[in-house]
Amino acid sequence: MKPFLYYELPPPPELAMHVMSFWGFEVRLPVGESQVHHIWPDGCVSLSCRVADGKPFGLGLVGPTTTARKADVAGTFAFRGMRLRPEAARAVLAFAPATIREQMLPAFQVFGASSLAEEVAAADAQSFANVYGDWLTKRGAPEPDAAIRAAVEVAIESHGGATVAAMAEAAGLGVRQLQRRFLDAVGITPKEYARIRRVRSTLAAVLRGERSLAALAHDLGFADQAHMTRELGDVTGFTPTVLEDRLDRIEHENVRP
Repeated sequence: MKPFLYYELPPPPELAMHVMSFWGFEVRLPVGESQVHHIWPDGCVSLSCRVADGKPFGLGLVGPTTTARKADVAGTFAFRGMRLRPEAARAVLAFAPATIREQMLPAFQVFGASSLAEEVAAADAQSFANVYGDWLTKRGAPEPDAAIRAAVEVAIESHGGATVAAMAEAAGLGVRQLQRRFLDAVGITPKEYARIRRVRSTLAAVLRGERSLAALAHDLGFADQAHMTRELGDVTGFTPTVLEDRLDRIEHENVRP
């Protein structure tokens, strides 16, 4: 058994406007062993609850990030989270997500006291998604910016290869309009989001077993293998070889890039 398990649950149709996925990350390390786990950026805002023995040990609000975060992990426990769609961040938060960029805050500081953490911890490894979903529904977030959603979808579908101009065209906006509205809705720039998507597509290809780095660099639109290696290093902190080893230590289920 691998020391880590990561899995995703898709949102129901009524939440798909705001939610990218629900996710779980289980730590299964032997007693006395600890590791530094790296969390790859996804350009999204998330809620993350640490759970052990049916009890919560903190509910965090994670702002949009552009580089990997690090977490010391040991023993046996789980994180259970909800990843918002990039363009839904402002709608759900009701403030500019750029103000919490590269940060993780206690959720109560933003949303006030609630029983959300206790309810997530009391749920099982699948039904916790319903708890987050009920909380989001009660919050009554408005519809996200449709133009920014179109730009996000182009970045996803192109595996991060779309230019800012192409994203603007898909959104029906000028480049400067897109840059302003994208930053307001998502908390990072269109160029930063496209870069994240390209790196995540690279990680997904490695996870599928792709080992020809030159072919991978060509397929994903990098200038060459050296360019891909630099991008991976800047965003994840690792070389492709080290990334392969890190990914191999995690069991993945139902994961989308």
